[in-house]
Amino acid sequence: MRLLTLLLFLCGPVLAQNQVLELDGKGSYVQLPAHIFDTLQAATVEAWVRWDDWAYFTQWFGFGADDQWCSMYVNHRESSPFLQFALYTGHDELH
Repeated sequence: MRLLTLLLFLCGPVLAQNQVLELDGKGSYVQLPAHIFDTLQAATVEAWVRWDDWAYFTQWFGFGADDQWCSMYVNHRESSPFLQFALYTGHDELH
């Protein structure tokens, strides 16, 4: 009977847990697979973000290519709690 109980426990559904990714703020980041957005015509990126402090231009999302200076990001402005969204399309064109 103990073996059966153990097997039922192992095969049973896993209860959902509150899973939080916490980064230490010292260069930590999550890297998505390469070219994940290349074939998409539209995409939604969503997150619940809590900043522990207002370090200079801390961002929760950044996407782009450094060599072409094409990027999209959401961060707070300088060291303030004001959020900003920026889209660069190359040649330092800010939209």
